[in-house]
Amino acid sequence: MCDEETSFISSNGLSNVRKAARVLQMWPQLHSKFPAIWKKITLHLDCDQSTLLRIANELKKHPDVFEMFARNPRDPIILLPPTSKRLLNGCRQIRKSKNGQQSDPSALHTHHDSPDLCTVSDIECTHTKCWRFNLRCRSCKSYYRYSTFFDSDKKKFFLYDTPRPYVEISRELCCTRRLCILITSDMYFKQCSFQAFSSSVQNAFGISDDYNRKQLAEAFFKYHIEEYLRRLGKLSVGLTAENDWDEALTDLNQTLRSELLPHDHYEICIGRGCRDAVAMDGNWKFSHVICSFLIKKTHSKFPLLKFPRQCTEEPLSGFLYCKAHIDIARAEGLPVTAAAERKARLNDTLVAAALETESDTAEIFTTTLACRKNLGQHRYLKSRSRGWLFFVTAGGIIRMFRPLYGSESSSQVFFHTVEYLFQELSTRNPADYARFTLCYDDMCHLNALRQAAEELPYPAPYSTMWFKVQKVIDRFHMRNHKPECFTKYNADEKLAAIHGNGTSINTESAEQVFSQLRNFKASLFVMGKRRQEFFLHVISRMHNCHVEKSMAKGCLPIHFNGRRRSNTM
Repeated sequence: MCDEETSFISSNGLSNVRKAARVLQMWPQLHSKFPAIWKKITLHLDCDQSTLLRIANELKKHPDVFEMFARNPRDPIILLPPTSKRLLNGCRQIRKSKNGQQSDPSALHTHHDSPDLCTVSDIECTHTKCWRFNLRCRSCKSYYRYSTFFDSDKKKFFLYDTPRPYVEISRELCCTRRLCILITSDMYFKQCSFQAFSSSVQNAFGISDDYNRKQLAEAFFKYHIEEYLRRLGKLSVGLTAENDWDEALTDLNQTLRSELLPHDHYEICIGRGCRDAVAMDGNWKFSHVICSFLIKKTHSKFPLLKFPRQCTEEPLSGFLYCKAHIDIARAEGLPVTAAAERKARLNDTLVAAALETESDTAEIFTTTLACRKNLGQHRYLKSRSRGWLFFVTAGGIIRMFRPLYGSESSSQVFFHTVEYLFQELSTRNPADYARFTLCYDDMCHLNALRQAAEELPYPAPYSTMWFKVQKVIDRFHMRNHKPECFTKYNADEKLAAIHGNGTSINTESAEQVFSQLRNFKASLFVMGKRRQEFFLHVISRMHNCHVEKSMAKGCLPIHFNGRRRSNTM
């Protein structure tokens, strides 16, 4: 039966586009004559009929496709052609006939290379063989793959206007979008890593080759990067290499940083001070590799702040320095690889340079305070970041997070806090600024900065918003402060004056969120800066959706029902 079907396709001349109409008329006969074959082939008919015929023409060169049915007729085969809308409208040099009418656009396309045999994985952990086809325009030399197309003018790869049913993980593996959603949900709700999810699936279904850690990570990032690019209208962002999705993260992360994470307020949420109180704290567990080159950093709008002497860019793979500084480091005789640095670690100059990452000094404060906080400065932080500074509402909603370098210095915290206040208060009435409260475990040092005593470099009324907002120390860390801090930054007294009942406002929301996210440390530690920031954004949005759904039902997530600490010395 296999030979008969193959010869039938050959005898009808599917390679000749002029006979397309005749063959299409015979398509019902083809379907009825060989129901065992064509019933089981899943065709994504978003491609035009001529393209479908070209795919059938290519299939006749691969009789093993039909032999597969003879061996296991229950296994369907999926054909993955490019989308027809881009094939018909994407080419810029459509040929025209002598009478001025446009010729058949499908005649411009030919096969770019031989089809790829790959595997499609679904949420039920089923594996289906599929053939993926690539077409090329004979006129403009652009070629079209299943999920991306190459623009010959811009020399970059772009996504199609509409999402495809499958996500390409590699040349050998694709997966459904439902599986990508399952990976994200399991990682958040089960608090597991990519390796844990992979081990669970392999143990449950006896799969050893597929669903490894790297493939799951690629599926996660490719799916969410594509979803965010479509949601933000960033389909014009192109890739120099076909699978270099990290290149798109640079522009994508910059766009995501320009606005706060969204939040819908509910009655139970407002009752806990979610709209008017924010706890901020640094999470030191989530660090990423950075360039080891030491440079002096200043900010023209905040001249009184002192920032760490570190390059914050991501280093090249296998090196200690980024693309801009690796040649300078070689010229200065510095080790450029981790192995070379280990040999020179006992060098006094390297140790001294590593200790220069501490940013805050006495001259940037207006007064000398007796309180002391561990800022987390260490020698190894010469090549890694200190973590992320999170801004979490009293209801447990993550609104913003920013990277920390060298240490959790007051200069960096103040700089990011002012940025957050400007975005948060820009939509509010200036008369309501006094109701907004900032909770921080080292607020005494933060408010004692010389820069904090100056007006902010923003137009009115934002220039004085730091003086108007309330500043308190959260209840959890108050016991570590001196009596003068207890008097000046008492959370219960200030919150009671605004909301009537200060004890109902949750000032430890940041610490409680960290307990929810702590299990992602292993996954985040091996990610670069761009992937780590994007991963935190995806997880933060999922966390916020989970909290909002709980609040809409009139309840709170489990990790917010902890014991409330008393505000005593």
